[in-house]
Amino acid sequence: MPTPIPSDVNPAYGFLNAQIALLGSRDPIDVLAATSESLEDIVAQHSIEELQRRTDESWTGVEILVHLTDMEWIFGFRARTILCDDNPRLPEIDQNAWVSVQRPNDWPPEQVIVDFRALRGVNLQMWKRMTESDLERTGEHVGAGMTISLGTLLRVHAGHDLRHLSQLHTALGQ
Repeated sequence: MPTPIPSDVNPAYGFLNAQIALLGSRDPIDVLAATSESLEDIVAQHSIEELQRRTDESWTGVEILVHLTDMEWIFGFRARTILCDDNPRLPEIDQNAWVSVQRPNDWPPEQVIVDFRALRGVNLQMWKRMTESDLERTGEHVGAGMTISLGTLLRVHAGHDLRHLSQLHTALGQ
């Protein structure tokens, strides 16, 4: 099992262990595989107005959907970089800038789900093909100031889904 994120990393990344904890004993591949359908169900059950409504300072439903799609690119890039390069440095991103600059509330939620599903499918195939020795490969997460293994990144990725699915339900008053 991957080691937890060390406590001495950049404090802004302390949430990573919480994301891993959300996963618990569940298989991260199973969690990642179920997310597309969960998102489709949420979009099908809510109007565009509900998905675009901002109830507080947090993101709207559509912003969460776009963030998950953006992060699918990022997790896929980071995983491939660790898998294929020796001791790579993984760049940090500003997720709030990615959300605000792209104006996701102008995007049709159904198209966001199509995009997410396509990216997730490609990334799931990559994760499923990895061996135990692949999952032990590491890279340096520049923003967190830490070394992270592919096995830990996989668990963070699945926990990230769970965290934002919960946030999405909250944003929609569920």
